[in-house]
Amino acid sequence: MPVLTAQQQAAATTGGNVLVMAGAGTGKTRTLVERCLQRLLDPHEPAGLDQILVVTFTEAAATEARQRIRRRLEEAAAQHPADPRLAEAVALADTAHIGTLHSFCLALIREHFHELGLDPQLSVLEPAQAAILAARTLDDLLRRHYAGATPADEAVRELVTTYGGGRDDTIREVVLRLHTYAQTLPNAAGWLQNQRALVDQTEPAHWRDDLLTGFREWRGEWLEHLAELAPENPKAASALAVLGEAGETPPREQIASALTALLALDADWPRGTKTRWRKPLEDLFADARFLADLAVFSGVSDPLTEDWNWVRPHLRALLDLADEFGKAFAAAKRELAAVDFHDLEQFALRLLWDPARGEPTALARQWRERFAHVFVDEYQDINTAQDTILRALSREGAAANRFLVGDVKQSIYRFRLANPHIFQGYAATWRGGSGGVTVPLNENFRSHPALLEFVNALFAPLMRREVGGVDYNAEAHLRPGRAARPETEPGAGPPVELLLLVPGRDIEEPGEGDEDERTHAESEAALVAARLRELREKRLPVWDEGQAAARPVEWRDMVVLLRAPRPKAEIYAREFARAGVPLLAKRTGLYDALEVSDLLSLLQLLDNPLQDIPLLAVLRSPLAGLSVDELAVIRLAAPDERFWTALRRFQETQAPQPQAPPATPPADREVAQASTPAAPCANTAPELAAARASAGPKVDLFLQRYARWRDAARLSSLSQCLEAVLDDTRYEDGLRALPRGAARVANVQRLLALTRDFDRLQRQGLFRFLQFLEAQQAVEFDPEPAQLDDADAVRLMSIHQSKGLEFPVVVVADLGKPFNLRDLSASLVLDEQHGLAPLVRPPEQRQSYPSLPHWRAGRRGRREALGEELRLLYVAATRARDHLILAGSTSARALKGWTPPSGGRFSAAAVLDAHRPLDWLGPLMPALTGAPDWFARTEGRGRLLAWRIVSGAGADTSPVGLTSPAPPALDEAQMAALSGRLVWKYPHLAATREPAKASVTGLLRRALEAGDGEAARWFQVWTPRPAMAVRETQAKTVVSAAERGLAHHRFLQFTDWVALTDPAGVAAEVDRLVRVGRLTAAEAANLDIAALAALGRSELGNAIRAEAAWVRRELEFTARLSPADLAALRLPCTPGLDADEFVVVQGVVDLAVLAPERIWIADFKTDAVTPADLAAKAASYAPQLRLYALALARVYALPVSAAWLHFLAVNQSVPVPLAG
Repeated sequence: MPVLTAQQQAAATTGGNVLVMAGAGTGKTRTLVERCLQRLLDPHEPAGLDQILVVTFTEAAATEARQRIRRRLEEAAAQHPADPRLAEAVALADTAHIGTLHSFCLALIREHFHELGLDPQLSVLEPAQAAILAARTLDDLLRRHYAGATPADEAVRELVTTYGGGRDDTIREVVLRLHTYAQTLPNAAGWLQNQRALVDQTEPAHWRDDLLTGFREWRGEWLEHLAELAPENPKAASALAVLGEAGETPPREQIASALTALLALDADWPRGTKTRWRKPLEDLFADARFLADLAVFSGVSDPLTEDWNWVRPHLRALLDLADEFGKAFAAAKRELAAVDFHDLEQFALRLLWDPARGEPTALARQWRERFAHVFVDEYQDINTAQDTILRALSREGAAANRFLVGDVKQSIYRFRLANPHIFQGYAATWRGGSGGVTVPLNENFRSHPALLEFVNALFAPLMRREVGGVDYNAEAHLRPGRAARPETEPGAGPPVELLLLVPGRDIEEPGEGDEDERTHAESEAALVAARLRELREKRLPVWDEGQAAARPVEWRDMVVLLRAPRPKAEIYAREFARAGVPLLAKRTGLYDALEVSDLLSLLQLLDNPLQDIPLLAVLRSPLAGLSVDELAVIRLAAPDERFWTALRRFQETQAPQPQAPPATPPADREVAQASTPAAPCANTAPELAAARASAGPKVDLFLQRYARWRDAARLSSLSQCLEAVLDDTRYEDGLRALPRGAARVANVQRLLALTRDFDRLQRQGLFRFLQFLEAQQAVEFDPEPAQLDDADAVRLMSIHQSKGLEFPVVVVADLGKPFNLRDLSASLVLDEQHGLAPLVRPPEQRQSYPSLPHWRAGRRGRREALGEELRLLYVAATRARDHLILAGSTSARALKGWTPPSGGRFSAAAVLDAHRPLDWLGPLMPALTGAPDWFARTEGRGRLLAWRIVSGAGADTSPVGLTSPAPPALDEAQMAALSGRLVWKYPHLAATREPAKASVTGLLRRALEAGDGEAARWFQVWTPRPAMAVRETQAKTVVSAAERGLAHHRFLQFTDWVALTDPAGVAAEVDRLVRVGRLTAAEAANLDIAALAALGRSELGNAIRAEAAWVRRELEFTARLSPADLAALRLPCTPGLDADEFVVVQGVVDLAVLAPERIWIADFKTDAVTPADLAAKAASYAPQLRLYALALARVYALPVSAAWLHFLAVNQSVPVPLAG
């Protein structure tokens, strides 16, 4: 049994409700599992595994917890084989309630689907699918309002005009945010109803209350900050006196008086002091001026009332639109028999919580009786709806049974609407002994003791309850918890260092001058790469837990963490490659990866070649390999036409070429693009002629392939078409020659896997796949690219991705990047406390200004956002086990302006005054380094921290001697061995090219593509008629051949053949099938009643009725065919396939008569055939029926005596000879 620390033991054994406040690396998951196991293995009052609920944040965490519990139970069962309770617990391990909250909610909803009015086979939408459906639903809703003429339609249009300037992007975003936020509440409909009730009030009573509350909070924040400034700033001292005299809860009149007095201080500054004294007070005076405009009024017109009446109609329109969207979105999901993740919570709440009474339902009380213990991990990332579900499932009072684990300092999912204040509320309540107890865990088992000392020294002055969610006091300090680990070797230096880049110009200024000058981001990336290489070359010792000893650091031990990696991942990849440091980085999304973008452009082109941008992308890519000069001469063939027209015209004007040279390999293409700018277009006659000559063969080859690929896109699956492209061009082979070749090929394989998944969903080909991609891009969803995690390389990832992980060496980079607070200045802000907070735009005016709630929401939003940024920095720093590197860029002016906080601790206002993480770290450097003048030296070492400052714009930060040595020469034996490996061929290559599984239709399509002699026409291909004929047909009907065929096949699948003797009987059958839901009204309208009646009266129809007892319709089969079988059926097979190989064939027979001693089959065709070409049409389908006959004969071990084709268009049945 694992040995627990005193803190962990206290957490595991304390009864009742327990809140474990677990710092980074303190073993919180281990503690949760041990608490669970102690309850299961309690010798006096053991709990059953079915009496325990364990809720984790991710499926991976649930799997880990389940495995740990199972392993310990198996060990206990092995020690006590006669204990049936332990054997039962092991048996229940796989079915125990251990998982995410969403998985529990889904199981609950499926169990009670009838009470919720849901489909029993409901599916859960992935976030991207839900976002796409939501966007489409909102599109439809806004279109109706734009086209409508009701007052509600006019209100929506006015809303878009006022807050979007005629564009609806802002309104869309707010509507979706409103809906999402409401779904995180225990009573979403009630919250929306309360918001509407507020908006319906003609007087802003709640705004007047907000003015008093807002002033009180603002005053409290500034009192602390002014007290810090007062000793050296007389104006700050005067302002402190004014605010102090205002009192704790002044009325509006006293507030107005205090603000007037405060603003008077801004009028008279002693000579030479204004710049120095006023700058720290700029925000104070700006806020005072804003509040004074609202607090001071003459009695004629209250500015709060005036603002309220200007914004009220727009807020009502917005709330109505959000409510309308919520209902439309719910209907769209219900139509698909689908739910999203928010629905899981809301439907579970409907079952478990009574919002009117504010108490659990009868069903929830049943679950309470069932669960003796409830364990929840990562509680700091919970939302209000989730908290209510868990409260409904948990016992109260003396039987309280919740065990909650979390750490507010690691709450970093605000963008997912996680609410750390819930955790803080439990901590405040239970710490006082009311309802539960709190147990701290601060013994860290991850990091080096000296590194923990630095973390404490950094965050103790910064973190406070107002900003960050917790006071970083002695209870929050991390203490070393690993006694077996040795201390740092003498002279090794501190395990923390700062790499500070100080460019020649201010960091905020855009780059000017030489375009080749390296950017700040490039220089910083190069600096980090050089330092990591230096650490590896010096064999930095890192602790290996498995070996219980130190070993030299490897690349895979290192990680670079960025707040937002995507914009800078390409820079890091390039600079690390220059430094010879291998890097695994998700540089873009999958669709933006160059190798995938090439293929997506080709798919767009296969759908419609009249698209210039995709066409040029493909022609410039390795798929065609054309140079810029060659593209230019192609354009000259038709300067004013689409590029596709120019391409075809260019081909027509060129003499045929005997053989096309190979397309430019991807490696050559990328190297050329990276190293030199594109050459200017050829402008002399010899150069033009040379470009034409080299372009001709490439164009011929590309157009030949394009024709094949487009046929494949129409006739086969999308994935097969893409496979053909990759095979023809050897695209993946070229990618392997590039840097990160394996990752590039993996990206292509990911795209191929997506197309296969799409094929399985039967979404009907290329066009719908492109629509699917377009919808994903519209909601800014892009799948993650492939990642090869087993490589010995440095990782680049986001801080969010690193949560829960640990690494020997961690670089926290880009600390000079400004915080992103753009959302706080939006025209409409949604705030948890202040609700909808709009800007005010008076009628007939173009300018807008903040409303009172907008001002308060902005202040609260900044506090929440910077609190999360502080927690992100904490999470990043505590990922390091052995060595931590902090890196960032700043200006010389900012560096010199860093002032240590008074008393060594930041005030809340000072924390909130930061614009980037370095604004927190920089002022603490004198204390962290022990050197007040640290910035005057380019490098140095203190007790907690070493530092290095690199100055100058575009400074070369690369270490000396990074050139790669030339590869050694190969001797004859090595060359022979290498040549043998290169020319070796797999002996069973044919088996790798022949699909192991195929459909009947797929085999017949391959027969068509084989294209020789009789075998060329196994499957008929639609051939377009002249344009006029097509337009005439389209003018009459929009029913496709596929829709018509599907309607007839569905009718024949479900009809009663006894009724098919005359048109009236057929019509009656059609009506019956529509009533029972077997046919839709649209399908019924597509049926040829006369043709179906003729089929019923025919010899074939009579035969079917005569043997109705043996009839099977839409009979599915799976059969195994050998190469000899395929040859006998005259179907293509990969040459060289061994005789013992086989293909699994699947198909569906329209109708089969399975009599006791024989089988016969029939297939119904809706082709537009004439009597003149009936024989040829029947011959084209004959292989299909022969394959059916062969398969059924083998499946049922009975002879197939006859096969029929019936063509409804000519009312004729044609027997098919079963011998080839």
